[in-house]
Amino acid sequence: MTTTTRRWASALCLSFTLCAAGLLLAACGGVGEEGTGIQPASASVGMVQGLSDTSVTVNGVSYAQSAATVSDGFGQPMAKEDLRLGMWLEVQGSIDDSGTQGVAHTIRVRPAARGIVSAKGAGGVTLTVFDSTVHLDNGTVLDGTPDAASLAPGDLVEVHGPLSSVAGDVSASRVEKLHPTPQTPPRYELRGRVSLLDSAPGHHSFTLGRRVIDYSGANITLRQALANGQIVRVSAAAGPLPGKPWAVEKLTSDLALPDNLGFLYTEGYVESLQAGPAFELEGLAVDASSANGKAGINAEGLRVAVVGALVNGKLKAKSVAVVQPGEPVVFSLSGPVTDFVSPASFRLRGVSIDASGASYLSPATPGGLADAVRLRVKGAVLGRR
Repeated sequence: MTTTTRRWASALCLSFTLCAAGLLLAACGGVGEEGTGIQPASASVGMVQGLSDTSVTVNGVSYAQSAATVSDGFGQPMAKEDLRLGMWLEVQGSIDDSGTQGVAHTIRVRPAARGIVSAKGAGGVTLTVFDSTVHLDNGTVLDGTPDAASLAPGDLVEVHGPLSSVAGDVSASRVEKLHPTPQTPPRYELRGRVSLLDSAPGHHSFTLGRRVIDYSGANITLRQALANGQIVRVSAAAGPLPGKPWAVEKLTSDLALPDNLGFLYTEGYVESLQAGPAFELEGLAVDASSANGKAGINAEGLRVAVVGALVNGKLKAKSVAVVQPGEPVVFSLSGPVTDFVSPASFRLRGVSIDASGASYLSPATPGGLADAVRLRVKGAVLGRR
C-alpha cells in the first residue's frame, strides 16, 4: 500500500486531541478487553472510519483487532497494518451492549474494483473503471494522489464503496492510485451483481455491472449455484481487452453471514422496496416495519444505514437512517507522529495531517507536536477536489 497523501483541511478539522506519551494508555488506547455485556455475535459492514494501534472503527463501532484474522475479498491473508481509512470492510465478532465497542474475530476487505481509469467526468467528480462509473464526493478518501484532478486515464486504482442501485455504479468511500512494480504486479478485480447469465453447454458468461465476464476458465468458489442477481467477485492477472469478454481466473462470493446475529450494522442502497417498509441491501432482506426512522425510506435508490438483528437470515431493523449524498465523514486516527515539519504538516499512520486550524484539548498545544509524540485526531477529508 502507498501512504495516504490526501490532506485533511484545517477548515474541516472538527477536533484534534493530543495525548502526551505518558497519558497514551489512558486516553489514546484502543478497545478494552472483552468483558460483561459482550454479545456473542455481531457484524458491521461499511467503511473504515478510525484506526489505532489496536482497533479498527467501522460504522462507529470500535473493534479490537489484535486476535482477528484479516483477509481480502478472496480469503487471502492480509496484514492488519494494510487496513486504511475509507476501505469497505466486513467485520464479524462480538460487541458490547452500548453498540460502540467490540472484539473482531474476522475482518474481510471488500474493494468494489481494481482496474484502469478509462475516462474522467467533469471536474474529476467521476471516474470510469471497468465500464463502471465511480462517483467521488466529500467523504471519499484519496490515497496515492494529491487530489482527484491528478488522476488520469491509464492510472491503476483500487476503489472501495457500496454497490449503487444503478448497475455498474459505485459510490466511492476510497480511491487509491496503485503503483505496481515487477515485484508487485497488478491484479484486476471487480465486484458486482450477476445479470444476463448464460450457462448453457459451451457458454460460460454473464454481465457484472456493465462488463461481460467469461468464467469458463475460472476457479469457482461459490456458496450456491451461480444465478442472476447474485453478488460475486472476479479477478485476473490481466485486465479486459476492448470489445471482448473479460476472461477471469477467480470467481467467488462474499463471506457468508450467519443466519442469526444479535447485532448487524450495514450500509447500502435500497432495492426492491415494498410496503412496511421492506427492502433489500445488496441481496440482504430487511424488515424495517418496526424501525425508528422508517418513514424516510420512501423510494428505491436511497443510501441507508441500518442497525438491527439477523433473524433466520432476515435483518430485523431497529433503526434506519438515510445517508445524504456528499455528507462529510468524520475520521479518527491514533498513533505516533511521523515526518513532523509543523502543525500544518505531519503524518499519522501514513496520513498527511494539517492541524493548523484545529481545536486542541488541554494540555495539548501546537508547540507540543513532534515526531514520536502519540496523539489522537478527528477530522474530515476534503474528498474530491
